[in-house]
Amino acid sequence: MQSRKAFIISRFRRTLRTTPVLVYQMGKVGSTSVCASLKKARPETPLHHIHVLTDKGIAWEEVHHFGQKRGWFRHSRSPDGISTMVCKYLAKQWARDKCRKPWQVITLTRDPIARNVSGLFETIERWIPDFEERCANNDLDLAQLSEFYLAEFHQKLDFYEMPFQWFHVELEQFFGIDILESEFPRTTGYKIYSGDGVELLLIKLEYFDRCFTEAIKKFLGIDIPLVNARMATDKSYYPMYKKFLQALRLPDDYIKKMYACEYVRHLYSDSEIANFTKKWKRETT
Repeated sequence: MQSRKAFIISRFRRTLRTTPVLVYQMGKVGSTSVCASLKKARPETPLHHIHVLTDKGIAWEEVHHFGQKRGWFRHSRSPDGISTMVCKYLAKQWARDKCRKPWQVITLTRDPIARNVSGLFETIERWIPDFEERCANNDLDLAQLSEFYLAEFHQKLDFYEMPFQWFHVELEQFFGIDILESEFPRTTGYKIYSGDGVELLLIKLEYFDRCFTEAIKKFLGIDIPLVNARMATDKSYYPMYKKFLQALRLPDDYIKKMYACEYVRHLYSDSEIANFTKKWKRETT
């Protein structure tokens, strides 16, 4: 009798008879809405939502999401190991397909501090195992949680979890596209790149609502309405998340370091970075 894992992989292979669309990006940048929109508009098109394709990235996923080291990742929608098996198969399939027809890949970017704070709450039980219970009992000190963010969460992020490192260690290494090589239209909010065996659409999350339909029209040649999926307000932790955002205090040197990143400077204008800085730089009362 065929195992569940073998059945899923067998079905996955059948989807690659036609060229797939990949939503391939770092975590916590709004990609779920992209997937929901594409699935609703083009259910017949193979669509894969992944974070890694390089050998190093896949090895990292196997250890940190499905290995003994971090068994906390229990909310995965895939059985243990299925995600990385799909990534491995996609990597091999692209190597075979790239001379035949370019794959279409969509990726996103986001304010790195907002992305990290969102990442903390998405994985909060990894860091604070009794978080939900303490949250329900109003037994969490927001000031201490802010200190925890800086002292524990941010300092202990692995390389693959750091914002914008993904563009170099994944996107550039696998597809050979260096987004720093050409100017990005910051006020448009998206850009289409061409590479060897790949066409890439990069969208800024901050421009998502206003440019998604236009960007997808130019990239895929079809009209797709935006479907907002997995909104933060629907999460069980949202009330605490909202309070945390209001109470969070970040030191100047941390903020400057995050926005000094060459990728941030390339993708975001000085005024956008100033607005990000203003958002996170709150005076302690």
